[in-house]
Parts: sequence; C-alpha cells; structure tokens
Amino acid sequence: MPKKRIFLLSLLMPFVLASAAESADLKKLVIGPLKNQTIDAGCVLELRNPKGREPMLFFSGADGTWMNFDNQDVKLIELHPTEPENLIYRYRYEDITISVAYGKGREQEGGISYDRSKITLTQNGFTRVIPAKGGCGC
Repeated sequence: MPKKRIFLLSLLMPFVLASAAESADLKKLVIGPLKNQTIDAGCVLELRNPKGREPMLFFSGADGTWMNFDNQDVKLIELHPTEPENLIYRYRYEDITISVAYGKGREQEGGISYDRSKITLTQNGFTRVIPAKGGCGC
C-alpha cells in the first residue's frame, strides 16, 4: 500500500510544483508606474498609489487601458461582463485577470475623484490587491 501512495505522489508532484510556480509569478510581478505618463485628450481615468502623488499605476483613455508589469507598459484587454453600475471593470493581460473597483466617487471640478479604489490581480487562484486612488474627467 505505501508503494502505491508513493507512486501516485510521484505522478502528481510535477503538477503541484507547476501550479505553485505559476502562482509565484504573481507574487514576484513588479507593478510599477507607467513609463508613458502623457495624458490623452478627451475623457480619461487614472489610478495612483494612495500615498502622495505617485506616478500613475493604471490608465484608461482613448488609446486603451494600460498598466506597467515588470517595468514594461502593457495594454490590457477589457473583459465582459464588467459591472459599470458597481464601478467594477475587468481586464486581462496574458493569464492575469485585473479587476478595478473604483469605490465611491465624489464630484469635484473637472471630474470625479475616487479615493478608495483597488486593483485586484488574479492568477491561478492567487490574488493580490493594490490600494489606489485617482479620478476621471473629460
């Protein structure tokens, strides 16, 4: 009986290790400021680190939706369904799902400010949450 268990474990071990390695990718992924900090003309939405005036971590405008992963600006693909009525939008980059929740907004001159937003990254069941603040305007 113990030999059967060892045999089964030896068959399953590569899958367990591969799954752990894939999940570790999200842990090691560096979420940085966008290199391209230029603002599109028109309506835009941007999110930053909630501490001070950090550069943009997330940007959505006429040219698409962008984040910086491992020091490279990448364009995100919007997923459907999103929940605009709840201010939650979903995107994808490779095998990472990005969910952006804007929290309760408050109107101010030139747009809406979102102070309690969050960016949630999910990959192979592992989740990482990044607090953010920002706003949108036209």
